[in-house]
Amino acid sequence: MLCKEGDSEKCLTAAQVTALKKLYEGPNDAKGRKIFPGYLPGAEEGPGGWETWITGPAPGKSLLFAFSGGYFSNFVYGKADWNYKDAGVNQAMKAADEKTARMLNATNANLAAFKARGGS
Repeated sequence: MLCKEGDSEKCLTAAQVTALKKLYEGPNDAKGRKIFPGYLPGAEEGPGGWETWITGPAPGKSLLFAFSGGYFSNFVYGKADWNYKDAGVNQAMKAADEKTARMLNATNANLAAFKARGGS
């Protein structure tokens, strides 16, 4: 997919290839631990694809941006004026874990209580 000669709509520049690799790999914290698994190739186009969720119609206008901004400003920090530009990844992840991990992280695979209440 890398352009061999110049920029074209039919291939990608080296910078575009690097950006895609980062999206597919997902981010790591400062110690190299995976924060998010990344995105699978193949769901870039179409309804519910990258334009809706990742890139948005303009910078800061994707659903991912809205959901993550709301999560950190409302659930993690409790500050309506929280700005992602002022946050570091390690500090934000630490604060998120301290505040919401117990409720949101799926860390216990024992579903006995769920089944006892009629879950299947």
